[in-house]
Amino acid sequence: KGKLYDKIKKSDISEMENKLNNRPRKRLNYLTPYEVFVKKMNPKNFQAQIIFLRIFLCRA
Repeated sequence: KGKLYDKIKKSDISEMENKLNNRPRKRLNYLTPYEVFVKKMNPKNFQAQIIFLRIFLCRA
């Protein structure tokens, strides 16, 4: 509060943005969004998703 926004450096904004975006989330079981993404992209999970999509798309 009470800060002039024109005096805040772009690098400071980027740093704060990075801290907020990489913070663990309660709704993600206290994992970061990046950690959830990496788990989802695990080759085993990824292969299963491709197989599901092929089956699903063939039915359409």
